[in-house]
Amino acid sequence: MSAAPTTPSGQATGFSVTLTCYNAAWCVERALDSVFAQTRTPSEVLVTDDGSTDDTVARIRARYGDRVRLLEMPHRGLTPTRQAAIAAAAGPWVALLDADDWWFPNKLECQVAFLEAHPE
Repeated sequence: MSAAPTTPSGQATGFSVTLTCYNAAWCVERALDSVFAQTRTPSEVLVTDDGSTDDTVARIRARYGDRVRLLEMPHRGLTPTRQAAIAAAAGPWVALLDADDWWFPNKLECQVAFLEAHPE
């Protein structure tokens, strides 16, 4: 993985991607595949599971292994789960993704370009 990009002022613009999920076995792979297809590699991919009772966690472990950091939590709802993900993220920037969504391949690249062009 390359070093995190910086703005002209030297501020880091590396991204932590956080994906929150609950019973998302039907869609989580599409979401994570879109993260790993990015033209700008994120610094980390953090998946926070909100106490799923289906095979969401098993699918994530089987397909992505140590490419993701998986936090398993008791079911508390989206907001506390997302807050826990943001708190656990290591990067100076956090990109949020829901399990039932996906990104175009240049999403993070476009975000970094915008941040570099607008350091204010």
